[in-house]
Amino acid sequence: MAPHFIFPPNLKALEEDNDDCRLFAQNPTDITSLRPSQLEEFVKGVAFDLSDKELFCIEEQDVFDRVYSLIKGFSSLNPACKFNLVESLRSNFSVLLPNVDSLSRTSQAPEEEEEAPVLDRVTSHRNAFKIYTFFLVHIALIEESNIGSNNSSKVAANSRKRQPINSWNWEAQRGRILNLIANSLEINLSLLFGSSDPDENYLSFIVK
Repeated sequence: MAPHFIFPPNLKALEEDNDDCRLFAQNPTDITSLRPSQLEEFVKGVAFDLSDKELFCIEEQDVFDRVYSLIKGFSSLNPACKFNLVESLRSNFSVLLPNVDSLSRTSQAPEEEEEAPVLDRVTSHRNAFKIYTFFLVHIALIEESNIGSNNSSKVAANSRKRQPINSWNWEAQRGRILNLIANSLEINLSLLFGSSDPDENYLSFIVK
């Protein structure tokens, strides 16, 4: 079973090793050192794994490290890479949410059924839920910060009238991400976090 993910005070803190067996970025990649073609292949590889593997692959160390690396260097990604990464994360998270409701019904099954597998699934759902939330919200924070610092180039940006479907349109992506985060607050959080009061670190992070 993967280590527990605990919301860090900031993104960079995910590289800090701790003695509490939490999930952290053990082998991050400096994506700014990659050539454009290498970076595109790197993103495609991450997107493929996120779509090809189980939803919980995000807690696998190799996948986690690579996604973290892309979030850390998100500002340096080209529009197509940003789009592919965000769509992969958002798609998986949107599928994970109804799975929690299904898991809730499973947890209410007769007691004679095995409980350990259900508890393991709850743990994996909780880990994946927190990781997807953390990365998606950080993308939103990064892009909002970039918009604030790039207002001077607004005229140039507005001059681009037509964009490919898979081009980076932050306003559209922002709405999708925020709607998804809002929907995530409607699921059975008490099942995921084990009580009627969700994880304090989660709450403090989500209200930023």
